Amino acid sequence: MILAIDWGKKRVGCARADGRARLPEPFGAFVHDDHIFEQIRSTVETQQVSTIVVGLPRNMSGEETRQSREVRRFVAELKNQLQCPIVLQDETLTSHYTGELRQRFPDADTDSLAATLILGDYLQSI
Repeated sequence: MILAIDWGKKRVGCARADGRARLPEPFGAFVHDDHIFEQIRSTVETQQVSTIVVGLPRNMSGEETRQSREVRRFVAELKNQLQCPIVLQDETLTSHYTGELRQRFPDADTDSLAATLILGDYLQSI
């Protein structure tokens, strides 16, 4: 299983895809609080996650931003706590395109839809 994360200061959206089928789907969101790493660790264990993909925000010129640095700090802490590979995937404009997925997944929240787009881009790139 591959788990994608759309990092946010308030919520962390998640999506998943089976390694073989490669069809990303929303997987909910966590409140970004003191328990976020425990929640992700638990998800990695219960879902048998082999790889985590984290969206890396950039501005329209492709340069990293303050939020990019915060995501990199988040990923560094994830790497300290987990043993599975963690990769970064450009997430430019993913939040703007979540509306296109809304028809396929009408009950999914915006954060998990953004993670689904990040995962889809990652799967196309490998």
